[in-house]
Amino acid sequence: MPLILAIVGRPNVGKSRLFNRLAGRAAAIVHDTPGVTRDRQVVDAEYDGLALRLIDTAGFEDAAAGSIAHRMTKQTLTAIAEAEALLFVVDARDGLTAGDQIIAQALRKSGKPVILAANKCEGRVEPPPEAYGLGFGEPIAISAEHNLGMEDLVAALEPLAGPVAAPQDEEDENDIEFSEDDAARFGDMVLGAMAVTAEPELVRARSTIVTSCPRESTTARTTCEIALRARGSRNDS
Repeated sequence: MPLILAIVGRPNVGKSRLFNRLAGRAAAIVHDTPGVTRDRQVVDAEYDGLALRLIDTAGFEDAAAGSIAHRMTKQTLTAIAEAEALLFVVDARDGLTAGDQIIAQALRKSGKPVILAANKCEGRVEPPPEAYGLGFGEPIAISAEHNLGMEDLVAALEPLAGPVAAPQDEEDENDIEFSEDDAARFGDMVLGAMAVTAEPELVRARSTIVTSCPRESTTARTTCEIALRARGSRNDS
C-alpha cells in the first residue's frame, strides 16, 4: 500500500513544485502567486522505488470564516487528517515566519510523523537556523525546482513508505509440474494398446506418446520419453 503523504506549508513555499517532482509529472498548477492551489489534489506515484499517495495542499492561513483563505485552510486540515505522514515545507530564502510556527503547532497536534524540508536551497542558501527549533529534527535542504537534495528526502521517507510492489511473474509454461504417475499413465495409454510390436511400430509408439504429452510442458514431454524407454527396456528383458 502506498504511503499517504500530505505536503503542507505556507502559500508559495514550493509545495506544488515538490508535488510535481515526486509525482513525476505536472499534476499541480505551479505559479509564483500565493494561493494558486485552492483545493487539495491527490495522486498515486512511484518515486525512486517508493510507493506514495501524494496530497498537495492549498496552504495554511489564519483567515476570516467564509473567506477563500479559510476554505483553503480547512482543505489542508482535512489533508492532515487523511495522511499517514506529513511533509512540512518551509522557504529557506524567507526564513521561518509566524505562519510557519502556526503550521508547526498544528502538525505537532496531529501526532503523525513529520519530515521537515527547507525548499529553495539553491546556490549557497541553507535551511534557516530557527527551523532546527521546530521539533521535527534536522531540516532537509532541497530544491524542488532544480531537483536538489531529493536523495536525502527519499532516505527520510524510506522508513515510512513501502517499496513499490514487484509485478507478479506469470508462471513459466515450461515449469509445469509433471509427476511420475502422469508419465506412467501416458506410457500405459500407448503401450497397453500394443501387446506385441515390431521395432518400427515401437518407434512410431514413441512418437505417439511424446506428441500426446501436454505441449505446454517440455518437462512433461521429456518425462514421457524417459518413461517409454524404461518400459521398452523392461519389455526387451
